Amino acid sequence: MEHRWEHATAGSLRVQHCLYREGDRPPAVKILEVTPSKPGKHGSNKVLIKGDDLQTGRTWTGSYAVGDPVTVVHPHGSRHHVLDATEQAVDLKDTESQETITVTSDQLCLGSLSIEAVHQAITDGGEHSIKVTIFTPALYALSDLRPAGD
Repeated sequence: MEHRWEHATAGSLRVQHCLYREGDRPPAVKILEVTPSKPGKHGSNKVLIKGDDLQTGRTWTGSYAVGDPVTVVHPHGSRHHVLDATEQAVDLKDTESQETITVTSDQLCLGSLSIEAVHQAITDGGEHSIKVTIFTPALYALSDLRPAGD
């Protein structure tokens, strides 16, 4: 699966960028506010960041030196076939690359279609496809579930 991100410096962050914080909590933040600050007596210029945690919707704030390295994520979406779904996970296959992924509830963004909703649609019968938006290697949004062929 192709992940789209770029390495940048904190000073280049802009509103609406998605900041990926590997190994940290929250792992991905949609930036709502970027405020540069003047250097202190012994410090360097800083950038104050305010954003929304993509999994919980909670506000997150952080501070970086202007030159600190950061990772900016470029979310992208594609259609996937639903291979299988339980109440805990859904198995998906990319319609273009044919790559398969398994998505669990703890990997979903706030506002995403739930694993349970996908499971219910599959239980009701028929093949389905779904749009998967990839934010990070382990953070997804599911939307636009429809019968295959629609």
